[in-house]
Amino acid sequence: MPKAKTISYYTLVRHSAWCRKEDEQFQQAVEEYHITTKKELMLVAEYGGLIFNIYREASQAEDKINYPEGYSGMIPRAHGIFLDGNIGKELVELDGLSLYIKEKKG
Repeated sequence: MPKAKTISYYTLVRHSAWCRKEDEQFQQAVEEYHITTKKELMLVAEYGGLIFNIYREASQAEDKINYPEGYSGMIPRAHGIFLDGNIGKELVELDGLSLYIKEKKG
């Protein structure tokens, strides 16, 4: 019997260099995060995080968000919301990293 193909999911979180080391250059930076459980996937979906099922797309989104069009600096400048800590009774973090929510235009 053929083995079922595993589907991987990815999202964007606040960069670990800020979350774990408080390196100020990465305070407004995102990085891709491999979602490893159904609970994480449901949390990302519930709070409006970006979900990718192709790693390359998550990586490309990371670059585009960290270095928006017209920005030529070296330090990442992601615009959006980072969900830190608890919302209600639920901890909204992925392995200690804050979930990134893209700003809505309009």
